[in-house]
Amino acid sequence: APETTGTIIKQAKELGFKGDVFHGGLGDANVVLKMLGPEQAEGFYSNCAIPPGFEDYVKKYTAKFGEWDTMGPVFGRYAYIIVEAIKKAGSQDFEKVLAILNKPDFTWDDQLGGKGRFYGKDEPLYGISHQALVPEHLGQVKKGKFEYLATYGSPLLPK
Repeated sequence: APETTGTIIKQAKELGFKGDVFHGGLGDANVVLKMLGPEQAEGFYSNCAIPPGFEDYVKKYTAKFGEWDTMGPVFGRYAYIIVEAIKKAGSQDFEKVLAILNKPDFTWDDQLGGKGRFYGKDEPLYGISHQALVPEHLGQVKKGKFEYLATYGSPLLPK
């Protein structure tokens, strides 16, 4: 949780830690920035940055909801996955949609950050099926603002 991340960073800095912090989970940089202020948050890395070409989505989102939520794309992508499965199934029938989701070649472009797919049960990573593989967008707090640095992901991502 971002509140926990902010608290841990604050405590570490109070104890003299001077390095940067990377939060690879659900580390909402906006929450951390608000909790710590720009000076203490400087150098904080998170995988919830806004990638290039995403600015229109951010404008629409903030016009409707006010403040940008860096976690929105992380959770919102799953709605796109279900919609894509419904389209490919040609139906909203649960069994038909599930059959599409279970196909090893099922991929999607979630419009919130890129193409993705599920790892299958016969693949070497995790040993379970239905683990979503999606690109991540790395950012860092610089001079009081959370800035995009790069997009990264597995070579197993769809092209």
